Amino acid sequence: MTLDQDHQRLTQVFGELLQGHARKLGSGGDSQSHAAKFAPLRNDLSAAARHRQNQAAHDNTRRSAQFSALIDGFLDQIELWRKAQESTAEEFNLFDVLDVAGDEVRHSRLLAWLLDRRLEKAGTHAQGNLGFRLFLEELKLPSSYAEANYWVWRERSGDESRVDVEIAARGQFLIHIENKIHSEEGPDQTVREWADLVKRANELAIPSGAMHGVFLTLNGIPAENPKFQSLSWRTVAGVFAQFAAVVQPPEVKVFAAHCARALRISCAEKTSKERNGEHDEESIQ
Repeated sequence: MTLDQDHQRLTQVFGELLQGHARKLGSGGDSQSHAAKFAPLRNDLSAAARHRQNQAAHDNTRRSAQFSALIDGFLDQIELWRKAQESTAEEFNLFDVLDVAGDEVRHSRLLAWLLDRRLEKAGTHAQGNLGFRLFLEELKLPSSYAEANYWVWRERSGDESRVDVEIAARGQFLIHIENKIHSEEGPDQTVREWADLVKRANELAIPSGAMHGVFLTLNGIPAENPKFQSLSWRTVAGVFAQFAAVVQPPEVKVFAAHCARALRISCAEKTSKERNGEHDEESIQ
């Protein structure tokens, strides 16, 4: 009911009360004279209703002004923030622009690009084994692996599983990397992958001490199988940053540096979600 309707209804009810009072006085009393006696009260009621309507309008105007001031202040802060970003663009994230921030396949390709030494394959950065050497340092694995005639393969299928990245050199070493971004380890996944890794090592005549399983996640959580070494994408971001610091081609330097920053942002967002009790996607094998 609007204020005008409310006022009219109160006036109507008050008028009916006056007429009823006149009839109750009886003996042909003049309802007009009785109504006149109550005119001041009725006028007061009308004035109160008008005051209520005016006050409501005033309150609405005041609230609207306060809200507008808040919105204007917010927009001013947004503009100040935008101007501060003109020279840095700190919020720019190529992964988000391409909508691949949570894409495990794309991240595996990115890792293969960093690690591969072959210009005709994934290693179009033309820096040879530099990325792999830096990677081995972080994992504390023998630096001699980088001097071998190694290859980098993606999506290597075994009898019981499929691993995301394989780095290997026949008779020298074998590294299988299981990559997780927002998914979790599937049932017995790394157990099955280790069985396939052992079979693959036998095929390549790899010594038992040169077989390595790596479980790569945003926050470096351990795998179900303790034989896998845990590794975080934040650490890999550090490798990209080191790589960017020493390479010469400008485009490669910029790309590697941005990859490092984008990976750190993804890791920070993952940590924030965990603190807030949020969950990612279902387990994916």
